[in-house]
Amino acid sequence: PTTVHGNYTSGPKVVMKMDIESLEFKVLPDIWFTGVLCNTIDYIFGELHDHPIDYEQDKITGKGDLHLGRGESYKFLSTVMKCFNSFKGCKTRIEELDDESYLDDGMPFPNATDKGR
Repeated sequence: PTTVHGNYTSGPKVVMKMDIESLEFKVLPDIWFTGVLCNTIDYIFGELHDHPIDYEQDKITGKGDLHLGRGESYKFLSTVMKCFNSFKGCKTRIEELDDESYLDDGMPFPNATDKGR
């Protein structure tokens, strides 16, 4: 996006674009429970998908066991986003925004040789 939550006076921001075709339901809980969400990422934007979700529970990790029909998955994720955006102790802001203007901004994509710059 052309604007990012907050300002740059306090240093660089960590921005995450998420357009992962309903895998948000797997990624968001992991980055939440590991502390990456709220502590590391400043801004997440992406497209929400309304695909039916049918994740069986993993016998080893216990993760999963989420079953949502079309219409339910979008509403559920929208509610989760509102919750995160209301947490006072969470610096991450999440927004539904399918912005792909970065494709035409003239900036090269990072590669392995850019590491450490």
